Amino acid sequence: LFRSNYRLAEPNSALGLAQLERIDEILECRQQATERYDGLLEGWAELDRPCLAPETTRMSWFAYAVRLSEEFSRVDRDQVIARLRENGIGVSGCGSALHLQPLCRRRFGFCPGIFPAAEAAADRTLALPVHNHPRHHDVARVVEQLRVALASISPRESISPLQQMAKAGN
Repeated sequence: LFRSNYRLAEPNSALGLAQLERIDEILECRQQATERYDGLLEGWAELDRPCLAPETTRMSWFAYAVRLSEEFSRVDRDQVIARLRENGIGVSGCGSALHLQPLCRRRFGFCPGIFPAAEAAADRTLALPVHNHPRHHDVARVVEQLRVALASISPRESISPLQQMAKAGN
């Protein structure tokens, strides 16, 4: 089937055990960071913030994923990421849509274009850093650098896959 080696090295196991002893503290610090992001990014027309289902009780928040609005393209998103990285912000894209991951492509024959909404969302999503011990000014600096990066680019006049389908009458 999936023929992978998922053994965990002893040093990584020791680190994991030490972190488990402080898991509540770690999760609380990460929750506080995301609440800071929520407050500072509220009302931004350029992006959508994470939206949790009401039944969600607790999140681990390894990153704070935001999706740029539809007028932005993948190229725009990549420019934002590059500008943030130039300023020392550890940010990344969120990868490709799940159906375009190598396993799904090989196993199920998925290809670009069959789930255009997922592809368009993935192309505009980026992950802002969340750390175990963030300081308020760290999150504020990330948000300020994001604001500067967004202001420095002009959204592309490209047509998203969803817009292409709407134009074609699908």
